[in-house]
Amino acid sequence: MSVEHIISQSHFSMLEGKIDSRILRNLKDMGFEKPTQIQAITLPHMLLDEDLIGAAKTGSGKTLAFLVPVVDKLIQMKFTREKGVGCIIISPTRELALQTNEVLKMILRDINLSYGLFVGGEKKLKEALLLQKGVNIVVGTPGRILDHLKSTEKFKCDNLKILILDEADKLLEAGFQKHIEGIIKKLPKNRQTVLFSATIDDKGKQSQPRRKETFETFVNIDKGALFCTNVAARGLDIPSVDWIVQYDPPTDIKEYIHRVGRTARGLNSGNAVILLRPEEEQFCLNV
Repeated sequence: MSVEHIISQSHFSMLEGKIDSRILRNLKDMGFEKPTQIQAITLPHMLLDEDLIGAAKTGSGKTLAFLVPVVDKLIQMKFTREKGVGCIIISPTRELALQTNEVLKMILRDINLSYGLFVGGEKKLKEALLLQKGVNIVVGTPGRILDHLKSTEKFKCDNLKILILDEADKLLEAGFQKHIEGIIKKLPKNRQTVLFSATIDDKGKQSQPRRKETFETFVNIDKGALFCTNVAARGLDIPSVDWIVQYDPPTDIKEYIHRVGRTARGLNSGNAVILLRPEEEQFCLNV
């Protein structure tokens, strides 16, 4: 009976003897008894050290789908602080990295593997000291990870076995491309590479004609406010936009230009404001 059949048909407990018992115990303590679909499909391949690309909607269990095999592999390889980094998990936002780090913390209960969170807005010196002590699993954002790879002497990845790109669709966009390329150039080629992306859940979404009608209605009203994601930075041509308000900085200056370019189009005038936390003020120096 294959590992994939066991996972898809049964409980995590049926993996006893196939992955470390402490992982199974921690999963049970976290309230997870049966794998989700994405976990059932991807776990066997990751446990066999295969590269893969996985896609599933938000909330489907992608984080555990890669954390479980990552932790098990480093346990089996007897990773210690002295061996350094065994896995790097890259997230496009500090919030997602923080969330992944919290789940990792629970998976690693009573397991002697070191881990650390490396994101913009935190003190770089504190992170560098942590790397000097030895970190087996690095969780972070592209810019901060690349920064440490370039400038932190003790951040060595010679023994790296796994690279995870979480929300890879976002990480491979123009704003992150140089960071990701820079990171990969500094990593061993002989490694397992895993990409996870979120798919769009069509349930409850409007049809294309309905979306077009909604957009045209918004364009033609006298007053209105549009709350949107970064998707609206390109392609939307809405005349007479008075204000562009950004509550977080983009990762790339070009993206900032595209965002504010939604106002003052043609001969029209417009205003733009961006809200920054103190640790994000560096963005203003780059504009």
